[in-house]
Amino acid sequence: MKIGVALRILFHCIGLSCLAGAVFLGLLVFYSVDITGVFYGIEVNHVTSSIEFFFMFFAATYLMYLTGHAIMSCVKSV
Repeated sequence: MKIGVALRILFHCIGLSCLAGAVFLGLLVFYSVDITGVFYGIEVNHVTSSIEFFFMFFAATYLMYLTGHAIMSCVKSV
């Protein structure tokens, strides 16, 4: 397998797992708010917070990439 293809597959795997994790975390938060009426979460470990922010920005970038790719494929098909 070529390096470019492997990197593209890795990019999509990480991107999709970040988006799936965001959806799952959103469901957990909304479930917690629905049951208790409030959500309270504190992260004191700076390494964990930094990794979470990295994955958040990666997921946002990947979502923009997917959206742009979908729009361009629709425009090309017209």
